[in-house]
Amino acid sequence: MPHCYTHDIDYPARHECPECRADEAAESRRRVIEQQEEEREDRWREEERQRDRHEEIVRLREREIYKRQNPGDYKCPECLYITLKRSASRCPACHAAITQDYWSRMFEVERLQAEEKARQEKLAAEEKARQNALAAEEWAKGEPERQRRAKAAAEEAERKQMEAAEAARVAASEMRQAAIGKGIAYLVLGLVIGAIVGFIAGLIIFLPVYIVAGIWMNDSQAGSALAEIVARVVIGVGAVIGAYMGWSLGTVDTVLNTKRR
Repeated sequence: MPHCYTHDIDYPARHECPECRADEAAESRRRVIEQQEEEREDRWREEERQRDRHEEIVRLREREIYKRQNPGDYKCPECLYITLKRSASRCPACHAAITQDYWSRMFEVERLQAEEKARQEKLAAEEKARQNALAAEEWAKGEPERQRRAKAAAEEAERKQMEAAEAARVAASEMRQAAIGKGIAYLVLGLVIGAIVGFIAGLIIFLPVYIVAGIWMNDSQAGSALAEIVARVVIGVGAVIGAYMGWSLGTVDTVLNTKRR
C-alpha cells in the first residue's frame, strides 16, 4: 500500500493521497478567491477613475457655461449676470441700459475697496516693521550675554589647550626621566654583565695568547705580558658593549611602557 510521507498516511493503490488532493483543492480555491479579489479591486479602481473623470468633465463644463454666461467684469443690475465691461452703457445679454449712476456707485465701491486694501497693506507693513524692531531690540539686549558666553567658551578652550600642553610636557618629562633612570640602571647592569663576560672571555683567551706569544717571542714573560694586555682589552670591550646594550634596552623598554599606558 502506498504511503504519503507528507501526511504520514497510507492510501489505496492506484490512487492519490486524499490529504494531498484536499490540500491541492484548498490551494486552488485560495487562488481563485485571490484572483476574484484582485479583479474586484481592479473594477473598483477603474470605477473611481471613471467617476473622477466624469466629475472633472462636469466641472469643466460648468466653468465653461459660467464663463459663457458671465463674460464681463461687472454684474448687470438687471439680469444679474457678470456681462458688463467697464463703463458699458448696455448689457450684451439682456440689453438693459446701464446708467451713469450705476457706474458712479461701482467706482465709489472700487475706490473704497482700494483704500481699504492700501490701509490693510500699510497696517501689515507697520506691524512687520514693529516686529522686526522688537526682534532687533531683543537681539541687541542679548548681545552682551552672547559676547560673555563666547569669551567664556574661548577662555575654556584656551585653558583646556594649555592643560593638554602641560600634561604632554609633564608626560614627556616623566618619560625622559624614566628613560634616563632605566637607561642608567640597564647601563650599570650591562656594564657589570659585560665586565663579567669580558673577564671570562679574557681568562679563556689568556692561556692561548700566552702560549702562542711565548713560543713566537721565545720569551715567557713577554708572552705573559701580551696575554694580560689582550685579556684586559677583552674585559674593557665587553664592559663597553654591555653598557651600550644595557642603555639601549632601558630606553626601548621605557618607550614601550609609555606607549602601552
